[in-house]
Amino acid sequence: MLLLALGGAHDLISHNTSISGAIGISQDAFRGVVITLGVAGVSLMLLGAIRRWRRDRDSEARLADMQQELARLEDEAADIQ
Repeated sequence: MLLLALGGAHDLISHNTSISGAIGISQDAFRGVVITLGVAGVSLMLLGAIRRWRRDRDSEARLADMQQELARLEDEAADIQ
């Protein structure tokens, strides 16, 4: 999406009307499509980054819990022997 938005922005900046003419929409409609694609692309990138950050944080918490459980089990096994 971001590449499409960047390509469309390049066409808008360079005043290239061949793309909007080829797909049969006005320059204003093309500008709206480019903005929509850009906003959607950036939103999806941010959503992915946030989800990765949360997943990493949750994984670290689970790992800490597992390490504590392992230490507890090792202590119990040492007490049995």
